[in-house]
Amino acid sequence: KPDIEELGNFSVKYLISDNPIFDKNLVYLGNISNKNVYENLKAKPRIRFETSNFNSINVISETNNSLKLKTSGNKDKLVVADSYYPGWTAKIDGQTTEIKLYKGWARSLEVPEGLHEIVFEYKPFNYKLEK
Repeated sequence: KPDIEELGNFSVKYLISDNPIFDKNLVYLGNISNKNVYENLKAKPRIRFETSNFNSINVISETNNSLKLKTSGNKDKLVVADSYYPGWTAKIDGQTTEIKLYKGWARSLEVPEGLHEIVFEYKPFNYKLEK
């Protein structure tokens, strides 16, 4: 049986299964090509603060290799439920900050109290080719 709560931490909203899954946090949506489709009621937003529902996040821009946010509120951990992967950098108000591993898979960082601009950029390692 899948861990519905943990899947929700990673923003997994839909599940597809060969077999029926009985869980109060799943809503059966139907059967497609002999597969059972469920909606996970425990799915959390992809970009969120870990503990506070009173903090705000506005996505300013997003591409495959960048994410720009405006945040406000209390000190909290910002979670981006995307793969933690080498090459991602982060800045808060123009100052480089450490990206931490969240639950062994996603990206997170500590955001201080107040209004902030947060920029994530993917900068893959540059390798010099020898001639």
